[in-house]
Parts: sequence; C-alpha cells; structure tokens
Amino acid sequence: NSVTNFSQKVIVIDGGTLESGKKLVEHIKTYYKTETVDLVVNTHPDNDHCSGLREVLNNLTVKELWVHTPWNYAKDFVDLFKDGRITDNSLKEKLKEGLNIAHELEQLAKEKKIPVKEPYTGLSFDNGVFQILGPSEDYYTELLPNFRSTPAPIEESAISKAFTAVKDAIKWVAETMDIETLDELGETSAENNSSAISLFNYSDKKILFTSDTGIPALKKAIEYAKSKSITLNNLSVLQVPHHGSKRNISPSIIDALKCTNAYISCAPNGEPKHPAKKV
Repeated sequence: NSVTNFSQKVIVIDGGTLESGKKLVEHIKTYYKTETVDLVVNTHPDNDHCSGLREVLNNLTVKELWVHTPWNYAKDFVDLFKDGRITDNSLKEKLKEGLNIAHELEQLAKEKKIPVKEPYTGLSFDNGVFQILGPSEDYYTELLPNFRSTPAPIEESAISKAFTAVKDAIKWVAETMDIETLDELGETSAENNSSAISLFNYSDKKILFTSDTGIPALKKAIEYAKSKSITLNNLSVLQVPHHGSKRNISPSIIDALKCTNAYISCAPNGEPKHPAKKV
C-alpha cells in the first residue's frame, strides 16, 4: 500500500473448529495481507472455540496469547496436568476435551516464546482499545469447581417434542406482538459463564464480544462497566452470546446493551436450537 503512517493490529477472538482455524489463517493472509497476529484470545475451553486456534498459533506469527490456565493454580486441575496429559481414568467424569486443547495452546505459546496472559476483568490491550469486562478472577475461581459437572440431558419423548414445537410456534407469534417471552432464569454451563467478555472501542465504534457467556456473568460485566463509566448502551455491534441460545440472554441484559447491529454466530440456516426464535 502507498498509504503512509498506516499500521494495523490484528486481534483474533476464538478459532472455531480445526477446519475453521484453517479458513481463518487464509482469511487473515488474504484480507489483512499479513502473517502476524498481534493478539489471540481464547475465551473458554470449548472445542468449537479453541480447536482452530492451534492452526493460528502454528501457521502465523502470534505476538500474545490470552487464555485461562486453571491447571496452573486450581488444585484439582494441577493434579490432572502434572504429567503433561489428562488420562480419562484419572477423572470421575471425563474432563471436556476442550480443556486439553486450551492447555495445548499454552504449551505451543511457551515453545514459541509467546507471552501468555489470563483474560480477567481489567486486562487491556493497545491502550484500552480492547479490554476484558469479565470474568473477574474471583468469579472464575467460583465457577471452576463446576467445570466437570455437565448434567446429562433428559431424554425427550415424541409427545414432548411435538408439544415444544407447538409452544415455539405460539411464542414466535407472541414475540412479534411485542410480548416478552424471554426471562431472567436461563442457565448455561460453568465453562460458558467463564467466557472472556471483551469490548473493542476505537474511533466511535464499540463492539462487544460475549462469546458463550451466560446471564449472571453478563450482569457482572455490565456492573463492572458501570463502575468504570464505560457505557454499553451505544454499541455499534453486539455479538449475541452462545449462538443465539435463549438460556444466555435476558430482558434486563437486552435493556442494558443497546446496539445498532447484533450478530449471531450459528450455522448458515440456523440449527434446531440456535438461534432460538425468541432471541
């Protein structure tokens, strides 16, 4: 480019699956004309968020990695990672594979001498252009003990499935008639609530990235923003949490986060559950 004084910073937030990771690397090379990524953020250890970041770390020059590393300080986790790998039989319940991948990201960063930081409230990059609004370290530590307890889903009968379909149709109509059917009671996993919530703020553009976070975690981030006089009712873009799930957002959160555009990251034609119609 003949543009003088032009400098860009490339920030990557999550990398999807391994396949997405490959596409992401190509995207950066093609559209940003660079092989350098200034910051990589892994928001939480779920496969569909951390897996592809291995491609980014292996195929591009990364300057900094933000990832939570509970295996370095939480007693339960330290034991699991002592021998450098998690064996299934060392657990009462199989630890999500994602935590293993997040650990692998940290190891890759160490090998490549990439600095690693944990994305907790208050951490910022490039003079506050990009900052973390949640979780706080205390809240993260509170969530950790529940990381392995993913409740088994209740088997749905054909009747209850049919009933849900009818109910959804009624709610879909209700929503269009300005009747609120979302509530404050949605629950999501501890891993999801541990997601890093980040705010990008540059030249009158504010973008809030919520990853897969849930209602209590979002409320804490909104409170933190308020305490720091950061306004969230004038966002240019909001990334709707957890692929548009109805369990991760509530009326009070929608009231607090006013935005011009909202984006939902989901399959091209949606999936059975994502995005939820009421969202």
